[in-house]
Amino acid sequence: MDKEGKFSGTLAQLSLTVAKSKLELSELEFDAEGVKAKSATLTLPKVLNEAKATINDVQIDENGLSFGDANVKVPVEFTLGKTDGDNKITGKGDLTLALAKDRTYGFAIEGTITVKIAAQTAEASGQLRVDSNGATRGSLDGLKVTVAGMELALKSASIEDGAIKAGEATLSVPKAWGGLSATVYQLSIDGDNVNIGGGAFKLPEIKAGDMVLSLEGKLKKEGAGYVIAAGGSLKMPNMGGKGCSGLGVAVEIYADANQAVVMRIEPMTAAQVDTFQLRKVSVSLQCTIPLGASGFDLTSISGTLTLSNNVTKIEVKVTMESQLRVGSFNALTANGDMGIEYVKNPYKFEIGLGASMKIFSMFEAARARATMRFTDGDVPFLFKAEMNINAVIAKGEVKLTAWTKDNRFHLTGRIYGEVGVR
Repeated sequence: MDKEGKFSGTLAQLSLTVAKSKLELSELEFDAEGVKAKSATLTLPKVLNEAKATINDVQIDENGLSFGDANVKVPVEFTLGKTDGDNKITGKGDLTLALAKDRTYGFAIEGTITVKIAAQTAEASGQLRVDSNGATRGSLDGLKVTVAGMELALKSASIEDGAIKAGEATLSVPKAWGGLSATVYQLSIDGDNVNIGGGAFKLPEIKAGDMVLSLEGKLKKEGAGYVIAAGGSLKMPNMGGKGCSGLGVAVEIYADANQAVVMRIEPMTAAQVDTFQLRKVSVSLQCTIPLGASGFDLTSISGTLTLSNNVTKIEVKVTMESQLRVGSFNALTANGDMGIEYVKNPYKFEIGLGASMKIFSMFEAARARATMRFTDGDVPFLFKAEMNINAVIAKGEVKLTAWTKDNRFHLTGRIYGEVGVR
């Protein structure tokens, strides 16, 4: 205190708690008007993983606490929630001191929130508020994340204590598979999981070549990634019969190590029908699809569809049975492998299983007996063969070749002409 009764002094350090955060002031000067610090270190709450920020010019006076003037913005980087989880939510922005209506202090942060799920990263602008109790709330604008190869666009997403939540989100399939979308509900993302509420949800219709899949599924975690496990029906244009418009299939959709989207298809079992609680009457385990006038029924399908760099590769095995019967047996049964690639840009090739089956239009029920094998007693038995079908697709032209593995049964054919080029 000087001769005039005025006091002043200095302090090396002073620690304060503000909004459950530690504010450590250095090189303080104080007098009757208040306290000033040339620098301070702010340590944010645990929910922000105690991220630190450096602040210059901290003042405490009759008006309260301030960081320089009202326009001061403090750069800060932080992680929301767990740092060692499979998912990661981080932020980068500007922090300001906020005074609530009840005259308590908190912090406001505006900037960019980054969400990493497996190997996929997404960003969105966001606002975050830390209240006097250290609780963290905020909002995100236009966040879109990719999970299991599908895009999820969150609507009115919020941040709540280390997690991102949205009452609704739009789930979209890749454009090369039709680009359709459907609404899912109660989405949450944290350091450990991505969850979609309500159990099973309806996927958008998926179109790959001539195949159309209508599915319901669940999101499940596998390792550090995610898989959509679904069930439903697989349909093809101009193929169907009374009471049957699609085969029952079990499907898994995921992104592989190279981030290509993979769809694995298998015939559905009775247990899977119960698991997915499918309600559509078109999903039938006993369903068969007539293949036009070829004399064959399609009875099952399995294999994979892979989407990478805008190219879809279809590798499936189909089971076909002839409609010509001898007693209770089909006179002819064929199992086939098929591989197809088609590029969506710059030309759209509407080609797939349905188009490839045209090769079997060479078969007619009346001719099927010519390919049957007989015993010495001339009694027909069930014919089975694994048939491989290769497809090479150029602009406006399709070439198909089929043969069996043992070469005992073979068929070679080619189809030429325009194939849905747009």
